[in-house]
Amino acid sequence: DAGTNGVEQKYKMNFDIIVSNPPYIPTKDMQDLSTDVVGYESHGALCGGDDGLNVVRDIVHRLSEWMSPTGASPKNEVPRHCWMEVDDSHPSMLEQWLAPGSKESTRVGVQHLNSRSDFCGR
Repeated sequence: DAGTNGVEQKYKMNFDIIVSNPPYIPTKDMQDLSTDVVGYESHGALCGGDDGLNVVRDIVHRLSEWMSPTGASPKNEVPRHCWMEVDDSHPSMLEQWLAPGSKESTRVGVQHLNSRSDFCGR
């Protein structure tokens, strides 16, 4: 985290929906980006690390502190959602990592529900 001097920041928020377009391009794909992309965005705004999921993983791990509480019973359940733009290679990775009932999904309290294609079909 830039500017935190190694101190993890905690933010208690109460969002029902989070939408993010984080840096998600895998390092190996950075050299193949078109000039209309790299000419207007910094490396840090595009590159998501080796697999492109560095910032995505950070967001997933912080959702519990950013999202509103769910309530004590199903009738009080508040639907909470996080939508992120990711690389074409990520949906299957996220589906496996955050499958409902999986060890990691249970640990972080986040489930992958579905993936959607953009207007270009990607």
